[in-house]
Amino acid sequence: MAETSKLFVVTALIHGLVAALVSVLFVFPPGGSAFSLSRMIAGGSAGTWVLVGYSMYLVGGFIALTAWSYLYSSYGETNQGLSFIHLVLHNLGAIAPLLILTAGIQGGTLRLAGTPELIHNAIVWAALPSEILIGLFIIGSLIGVANVFIQVLTK
Repeated sequence: MAETSKLFVVTALIHGLVAALVSVLFVFPPGGSAFSLSRMIAGGSAGTWVLVGYSMYLVGGFIALTAWSYLYSSYGETNQGLSFIHLVLHNLGAIAPLLILTAGIQGGTLRLAGTPELIHNAIVWAALPSEILIGLFIIGSLIGVANVFIQVLTK
């Protein structure tokens, strides 16, 4: 297994562990059943951020890194510098869904507590950092695509 592939496997496993821990929150809500994540999602509004953040994290954090690991192991040694930049930007970008999820939990809690007028001010902090991190994620993915594509063409 190529060194690059190993790095992607390790980070995929870390993200898988984090995803599993977040999944526990759905089964055992920290505030009891009155403030469960499922109720937040069903309530709409900021609860939608919970679902979007969770789904994005599963796909972008765990599944995508697993797929990248496979690609890097399948096509041999790629440019190590590009691979490292890809890995760093991808992992930075994987923070965005966790910010969105956290903001959704904050807003969903306010909605379930009967104070929906406070939601916007409680979740707006996550918007700009998430946008920046998602941009880094996209740039990292494009670098990864170019890196593997170059290897495929020269193989």
